Amino acid sequence: MSHDEQNHSVEPAADSRPPSRKDAEPRFSGLESFCADNLLTNLLDSIPEMIYIKDAECRYRLDNLAHRIPLGVQTVEEVIGKTAFDFFPQQLAREFDADDRRVIAAGKSLSKVTERVVDREGSVHWIATFKSPLRGPQGEIIGLIGVGRDITDQKHAEEELEKERTLLSALMQSIPDYIYFKDTDSKFIRVNQALADRIGLISPGEILGKTDFELFTEEHAREAFEDEKQMMENNQPIIGKEEKETWKDGEITWSSTSKLPMYNSRGELTGSFGLSRNITQQKEDQIRLAEFARKTEETNIRVKEDLALAAELQRSFLPNKYPTFPESAGTYESGLRFAHYYHPSGPVGGDFFSVRPLSDTTASIFLCDVMGHGVRSALVTAIMRTLITDLSPVASDPGLMLTQMNNRLQRILRLKWDAIFVTAVAIIVNIGTGHVHYANAGHPAPLLSRLSTKETRRLPEPSEGPGPALGLVQDVEYWSSMENILPGDRLLLFTDGLSDLCDSGGRHFGEDGVRDAAATQIDQPPEQVFQHLLRTVRDVTGHETLDDDVCMLAVDVIRLEDNSKEDSH
Repeated sequence: MSHDEQNHSVEPAADSRPPSRKDAEPRFSGLESFCADNLLTNLLDSIPEMIYIKDAECRYRLDNLAHRIPLGVQTVEEVIGKTAFDFFPQQLAREFDADDRRVIAAGKSLSKVTERVVDREGSVHWIATFKSPLRGPQGEIIGLIGVGRDITDQKHAEEELEKERTLLSALMQSIPDYIYFKDTDSKFIRVNQALADRIGLISPGEILGKTDFELFTEEHAREAFEDEKQMMENNQPIIGKEEKETWKDGEITWSSTSKLPMYNSRGELTGSFGLSRNITQQKEDQIRLAEFARKTEETNIRVKEDLALAAELQRSFLPNKYPTFPESAGTYESGLRFAHYYHPSGPVGGDFFSVRPLSDTTASIFLCDVMGHGVRSALVTAIMRTLITDLSPVASDPGLMLTQMNNRLQRILRLKWDAIFVTAVAIIVNIGTGHVHYANAGHPAPLLSRLSTKETRRLPEPSEGPGPALGLVQDVEYWSSMENILPGDRLLLFTDGLSDLCDSGGRHFGEDGVRDAAATQIDQPPEQVFQHLLRTVRDVTGHETLDDDVCMLAVDVIRLEDNSKEDSH
């Protein structure tokens, strides 16, 4: 489309081409005179707004420097006589031309807040434009005066501000936490939708001008008001304060609240803003958890007290004074002397032993280890103590005693517990005959240390071999073996808490380790033997504490009685 066609589409006329400068001079002689004033030109160039004057044919007759810069020209002569079509894209030039002709035709001013202008370099500008008709001496319209201000930076700032407003609005509408803004009197000036919904408002605007006193009880509202007042006075934010909220309807909620003072662009305090997160469920869970912890602590205290009592009772099962042989002999005149070491891994344990006189020359010795340790094992040791008493009529035959004990444990343990068993040894020491009778139910074999030969070995097993642990197999018959004893001999019974251990390399200490360690102390008192064994085990494992219960019982043969004094056993 030619330049003539463009003008024709905007303002139909017989000759749509803008008249030349020469043609316009007779009609615009008054304006020419007006614009010739050099003082006016200098004044216009000093104004930052874009100013221009057009004649009745929409041709430039005068402009200032601010107007020429975006046109890409330097002198007014490059502008005079030209139209918008000479400087702007066709579509934009048509819009400018149409506005100009409307002002001239109607004789009324036109104000456009913004115009999106793309200059010849492709840069986009936003212009606020004001156009007013220019009248001659007789009041006739001879053109127009235009004033434009580049508000591109302002427009960009407004666009950024609008983005921020959109983001803030999206945040205020969607975030589930309560957001609120207040003035210096703690009156609400804005809240988000979540808070409005919680209060029961149709829209957030309904709360404007209200305070916490209209939402909460006096006590809570007063606390919040004082907090905000002090925060604004001291410029000290409140971060993550847990608050108990009592609403007007009596409902109690909990929130985690953060509040900060709010200032305007001049640094003046204008109020405060805050965010409150509903933590009611979390707080109620904490309260329940605290109550559970309190009750658990009370239960633990009772359990500890019960365990302490159980430990005292269990210790009472063990002998605190050993029988003498014969009964009339003093401790140092007795033909047999006893010593023990007992240490449970917890408050109570599963190891137990018993020493009972059958006659002046015969002692019944029983030692057992209940599987595991702790309360359950301790309860079974109480059963074992009862069974020993009940089976005293057959105590002189260790094999028969273990046989009947196994049958009774089968009935008891299978009814109460699953897969629990007891290892045990039963020994009869007769200093009248110089014999030891011994039966084993899956337990580490007792040791016999003979001082006269400096020898330490296991008590021999019966030809049928040791039987299984008690409580595992029904209808098992246990057999006894016999060994001679001499004055100076020592029997050492122990549980697997002492032997069933490994060193750091995985090597098993075992019953052989106990035997070898005891052999080095063959001529030492029992208490020293116990301590030596414990030190050896700690050195092997590298641990000061043992994971299992430990029980050791030493039986020293001081002398044998004359055969004439041998009892019926």
